[in-house]
Amino acid sequence: MQQEYLKENEENKNEVRVVELEEKTDKIYEGYGKYRYYPTNPWRRYFSRMIDGIIINAIILLVTVLIVRNINSKIYETVSFSNVYIMITLIIIFIFFFIEPLLLYQFGTTPGRWILGIKLISEKEQVPLTFKRLIVRNWQCFLYGFGLGFPIISLFTMLNAFDYVNQNSNGQSKWDEKQGTIVLYKNLSFINYIMIILMILIEIGDAIWNSIV
Repeated sequence: MQQEYLKENEENKNEVRVVELEEKTDKIYEGYGKYRYYPTNPWRRYFSRMIDGIIINAIILLVTVLIVRNINSKIYETVSFSNVYIMITLIIIFIFFFIEPLLLYQFGTTPGRWILGIKLISEKEQVPLTFKRLIVRNWQCFLYGFGLGFPIISLFTMLNAFDYVNQNSNGQSKWDEKQGTIVLYKNLSFINYIMIILMILIEIGDAIWNSIV
């Protein structure tokens, strides 16, 4: 009897949550065109970051090749391609931690988010997004969502972040709640799908290159 009551109570909570989310879904933000707010999609957001990562990897590889091609032969004897690659990787990733908030501040999106039809805005119009807020949000995402990049820890933090979004009636992540940001989505167009395919091909090419090098 108690189990039936608990099950019914849980179903009622889910129904209330669905109604709340549907009401949010029906609210279209003026001035954002086809972008609209509905329950956050963790996978779509995750893959948008993966696409950003693919673009970063392509930039790192390009910069590394250019440096190695123009490096002095005597220096290259002591500095291998892999060492240059690692050094450039660390530098560009560090820089990206500031470029990403800058892109979000200026355009509300990044290349990966744009490809997957995602835009970031402030939850309250009277509280505009600032570069400082977005930097803090970025680091909070790296902490709560990716566990600071530690392999095993990141698995648990990503699962926890996914569960947090599902349990949150607003469909927001922890870092969105803390910084008062909302993620808008739009339906993907033909161009978006072409760009997604292009990113997959770039990633395959990068994997082949790394296996050769």
